[in-house]
Amino acid sequence: MGKIFSQIFKTSGIAAAVVGGGLMIGAAYASDEDKAPCSDMDFILGDWDVLTKDGSKYGGASFQPGIDNCTLRQIFFSVEGEPKYHVLYVYSSKEKNWRFLAGASNGYRLQYDFGVWQGNAIEFQLAEPVGPANSRFSYVKNADGSIQEIQKTTTDGGKTWVTDYDLKWVRPSE
Repeated sequence: MGKIFSQIFKTSGIAAAVVGGGLMIGAAYASDEDKAPCSDMDFILGDWDVLTKDGSKYGGASFQPGIDNCTLRQIFFSVEGEPKYHVLYVYSSKEKNWRFLAGASNGYRLQYDFGVWQGNAIEFQLAEPVGPANSRFSYVKNADGSIQEIQKTTTDGGKTWVTDYDLKWVRPSE
């Protein structure tokens, strides 16, 4: 946690509260009725190791809460620990869904919309598809606390989908 937090702090200008040597994340609610309508992404807050199907480390991610957890900030790291891209997740109380906007140092930008829950998964659709090609990705909450991230692409307007990647997110063992 310390290594990731200090990288986030040095590289992105993100401000966060440090309490007792640890990063304070999440929010305390007196009851479920007090929760912000967008607290459904609280499960993803904190640090993650991202693994391939064979268990090899693919990279890492760190999620920090924003205003009432209706915004989230993510930094994705390479296997070497270098920041690869920054992501902002924003909840719309009007639309009742999430938006994903990612940017990288090379000017690459990616936006996914319509992040809605379907059972134990939240799925996002590419906001700016090109012709019949489109993609979607989802985070699936697993019973063991891990997350499965799956991205699929279609080139025939959605008739068939091909899996681009299938990754497992686990909490780092420090």
